[in-house]
Order: sequence, then C-alpha cells, then structure tokens
Amino acid sequence: MSRFIFLVGVVCGIAVSTASASCAVPEAAPSPSRTGSAPTAEVQVFAAVRVVAKVPVGVGAGVGLALSADGLVEFVVTPAGSALRVVDVGDGREVRRMPLADRRDVAGVAVTSGGLWQVSSGVAVLRDPVSLAEKRRVPVGGVPSGACAVGRFVVVGDGTDRLVLRDSVTLKEVRAVTVSGHWAAGQRLGALTCVREDGRAQVWAVVAGSDWLVRIDVESGRVTGVASVARIRAEEPGAGGAVGGIVAAREPGELWVSGGFRHRFKVRLGGAGR
Repeated sequence: MSRFIFLVGVVCGIAVSTASASCAVPEAAPSPSRTGSAPTAEVQVFAAVRVVAKVPVGVGAGVGLALSADGLVEFVVTPAGSALRVVDVGDGREVRRMPLADRRDVAGVAVTSGGLWQVSSGVAVLRDPVSLAEKRRVPVGGVPSGACAVGRFVVVGDGTDRLVLRDSVTLKEVRAVTVSGHWAAGQRLGALTCVREDGRAQVWAVVAGSDWLVRIDVESGRVTGVASVARIRAEEPGAGGAVGGIVAAREPGELWVSGGFRHRFKVRLGGAGR
C-alpha cells in the first residue's frame, strides 16, 4: 500500500495546480498496524480527528497555508490566474489578494518575525505579512514541497522524505533531517506546519497523495504522531482534490486544512493513543 501512496504522490505532485487540483486521492492509506515498519510505542495515533469548523472560500485550489493576524494566507489557482490571498477564518471572506505574475507554483508559505516567506521552485520571496507586498527575494535550490517556520528556522520539504532547515532571515540551508523509523520513511512529504509540542519543535507533514499526516521531530527526523484528515471529505461530498495546505490553528491540537475544496476546514486532533 505504501508503494501505491508513493506513486500517487509522483503523479499528483506536491503543489496543487489547475491540472492537479482534481487528482484522485487514495481511498485508503497505510495503516500503522498493517505495514512492515509499524510505528513504535512512542508514536501517538490520533484516532478521533473531527471537523470543528469550516468556512466557504469559493473557487480555487489552496496550497501553502499559513496563519497571520488577518486570517489564513494561501496560494490559489483560479481561472483568473494565480495569487496569494488572505481569507477571514470566520466567514471565508477574502481580505486581501496579491496577483502573481510569476508562473511558478507556490509550494509553501511561512510566517516569521521578519515577514512572510513565499517558497517556490528556485526562489523564495519575503513579503509583508499584512500588505503581501514584496520586500526581497533570494534563490533557493531544488523543488520545494511545503514550508513552515519554527524558532530561527524555516523548514522546507524537498519533495522527498527530507526536511531542510533554513535560516529564517537568509533562507540559507543549515541542515536537513530524514524521516525514519516509520512507514512514512521513503514517502514524499507535501504540505507542512510547524508546532511546538512536548517542549520541542515538530512538524506535521502531509504524506503526498493521501489524507494522512505524520508529526516529525525536527531534531531527529523521528515520527512522533500520525493522524488522518479524511473526515473532511464527509463534510464536502464529491471533493476529490488533494490536501494542499495545513497550518496549526490558534487553539492547541487544532489544524486548518486546505486543498482542492470549496471550504477550509478546521480539525481537532483528539483521541491520541500510543
């Protein structure tokens, strides 16, 4: 089954575009209890994930979710073109929009003390988190697959099972960690959100092409938690798009989820077991 998820990730790609927004998502993903590399007793399994809120956002597949003071920040592709936008978390109203002339798909966005980093293939753009106006840009190597910020780092996926830690000011690579000791090892990681749990920096990452999330310790690369957000599909019948973005909500234990859906969903990760 894990090979199947990997292949779907290759076909779908990491950043949602107009073509990939309708990419089929596997009905089933690897179960921690059914794989040859089952999680250890230290991995929390969040078995009772439920939707606690949803906001309508209209047409457009959302990618690279972040949370600013004004609302959810996301990259969207619409018939009118691509843009960064901010939507209100209460009613989904579009607060601000910045059209993007650059044809590169945005893989992730990360809010730091210095501004909002928009990470794309080959380049990262630092923007004002309120106006979304460009402040500066720097070259970055590889093809990123997600981004988030924690402490002095911007954590960027590189389209594999590695997380690259970059300096939050310069975006120069500091080091990298690889997922280990779990069925997620070897899988392609997609959208990311950074959190601090159990006193240490961790990252929730989407297993590309699936509804599965894994929580990864930033220092070691070890998987510490696993959850599925498949419940969102019951809230929007017929939704077949891939999960394009996740971001930690202001409430502990809750995440916002975006993708090829007409809504943005807030889910609560409950029922953690070991």
